[in-house]
Amino acid sequence: MDSNGAELLDGQGTVQFGEPPAGVTDVEAGAVLVFDVPLPHPGGYAFEISLDGGEVSRVPLSAALLQAQEPPAS
Repeated sequence: MDSNGAELLDGQGTVQFGEPPAGVTDVEAGAVLVFDVPLPHPGGYAFEISLDGGEVSRVPLSAALLQAQEPPAS
């Protein structure tokens, strides 16, 4: 989502986790997602993660425009 709430990317899928070992009552699962998202301009954005139609988490991010660097003089 951009700073105005416009959706830039949408995806749906299913995640399945195996049963934890016997005696384990608390499980934490990390995930790394890699996206090549063409952001239209520098500014604030967020990934919104939902479960069964309700927002579960919001991951903010900022995009900046880098200035081109001149190659070193030889």
